[in-house]
Amino acid sequence: MKKIKTIKTTVILAIFVFLIFCTEATNSNYNVTQNEVVRAISLELVPEELRGNYQKPITRLEFCHLIGCLLRSFGLDLNQISKSSSQLTFSDTDDHEVRVLATLGIVDAKEKGMFYPNATVTRQESAKMLFSIVTISKRMPQIKQYFKLQMKWPNEDEIFPQDFSDGIYIFSWAREAVNYLYRIGVFNIDSNGCIEPNRKLTREEAIITILRLYSAAIGERGNPISEETFYPYPFVNNVANSDVLWGYIDSKGNWRIQPKFHEPSGFNMQGYATAQSPLYLKDSYMVFDKSGKIYFKFQRIVGLYGKLAIVDNGIYLLPQKKKLSSDTDAVSTVLIYPQGDYMLPIKDDKTNLYGYYSFDGKKMINFYYDRAYAFHGGKAVVKKKENYYLINKTGKVLRLFKIDEKKYNVRYFIGESGLLSSKNGQDIGYNAKTDAYFKVPQSTLTEDGWFIVTDTTDWKSKKLLDANGNTVALGKNIVDLGNGFYQVWANNDERFIVTNLKKVVIQRKNSKILNWISSRGSGGLAAFYSSEDTITIVDAFGTVFVNIRLPFKNCKVDFVNGLLRIIDTNNFLQYYYNPINGKRVLKVNP
Repeated sequence: MKKIKTIKTTVILAIFVFLIFCTEATNSNYNVTQNEVVRAISLELVPEELRGNYQKPITRLEFCHLIGCLLRSFGLDLNQISKSSSQLTFSDTDDHEVRVLATLGIVDAKEKGMFYPNATVTRQESAKMLFSIVTISKRMPQIKQYFKLQMKWPNEDEIFPQDFSDGIYIFSWAREAVNYLYRIGVFNIDSNGCIEPNRKLTREEAIITILRLYSAAIGERGNPISEETFYPYPFVNNVANSDVLWGYIDSKGNWRIQPKFHEPSGFNMQGYATAQSPLYLKDSYMVFDKSGKIYFKFQRIVGLYGKLAIVDNGIYLLPQKKKLSSDTDAVSTVLIYPQGDYMLPIKDDKTNLYGYYSFDGKKMINFYYDRAYAFHGGKAVVKKKENYYLINKTGKVLRLFKIDEKKYNVRYFIGESGLLSSKNGQDIGYNAKTDAYFKVPQSTLTEDGWFIVTDTTDWKSKKLLDANGNTVALGKNIVDLGNGFYQVWANNDERFIVTNLKKVVIQRKNSKILNWISSRGSGGLAAFYSSEDTITIVDAFGTVFVNIRLPFKNCKVDFVNGLLRIIDTNNFLQYYYNPINGKRVLKVNP
């Protein structure tokens, strides 16, 4: 009888919280998932103090209380652990659950024995804690016996890294955890492929994350993410005649698209890729989806940005093949920055005015401007009549300014950074936020809105300047590797990588960095040849992950969908490696 009363109380409480939640959500722009929150409450995964104010950022202490509920739902007696173990202590909290979780290795001190219970929790911080739950579960019978085997245990051969668009911001201590939680469906990404590692969790998001891990643990959630990622792979008929076709395999080595392409790209987050026909006909370049359906065949493909395909005769929206514009000038002469903005300037054929579409194919800013340039850092420059405007992603004007077009020609803007040329042919940098002009001789405008310029003291060296014209690096040569990484060959033969955070992440003297690899497709990592036959992997914070020995001499090396790919250019053999642990992965099944 007592058990029935408890069940009734829980159901009534869940209904009551549902009504409160809906009332609160009505006044919020948040994408509400109240059903998941209500279910989490009915499963007693949410302590009473967190049943409300769902859009409030969750604190470290509150997140520990959520984890405590999760562990108790797995049958773990936290009081028993506290009795049988010598607990860790903190100078700024005496909370019982915090001390138990610290004893288990799920949480730790930030500095000098401080826990900072009232600090907020980012997604990658929560990932580290939740990943610790899964790893300790393997050695704790109280939890392990509760888990159904449908959820894979963390295994370095199974946790494939993902090419998150904002992966450069993932710390080394969270990278494996973030990848794992994404793979089992606990973490989602947005339509542009961003995992948002530094975004603060709200109570609602934290509750839903705990519920999804619970569901994965008991076998309610499958593991579909790994199987959805396809990787290009060659099929060799005759090496002597270079008779090689490419198709796609999944993470288990099964062919998902049979070999029929030449040099295909990886699939983007919206599920589209490009390749060339092996027949090399006039219209030999194509855009296709994961079913192998071909949407276009053209003489060239300028770019593929999410669902927006830029081909010979214009810009198209997939999968409808709707033509958005016949004009590709706004995007064909510059690399569109991939991180954080995902907005493409489009010129309307009817009005000849510019607006913006998102990579996901949605019109974000109406056709209104006479000229529009690339977004970066949430800002872009547009022109209407004789006026220029710095706008944000909603179209709000942040600053109105003018450029004396009798003195300067505007070549391009990326974010607030502009590359101008004077009437006497000099390159001029311009910052639309500060109205600052500065010389950028023989300049290239990078994806970050920075400038690679020629040093006028000797006309041989290069400088890397930020958006305000400040010198970030100086050397014989500087190359934009993509994803916020720059290679620098210093004048003293020292070579190093610097990021758009102005941090030198790897440094080698006496030319011990022999060559560099493009960081596009890496998920936020950089790679370089540390010797003639060794590739070294680093992240944007200077962490060296692994050294990978090349299996053969004549290699083409790049990143595809988060994995390091090595191709033997003589025999067309191809190997994939996990850049986090150096393990070879993806062997094709017979």
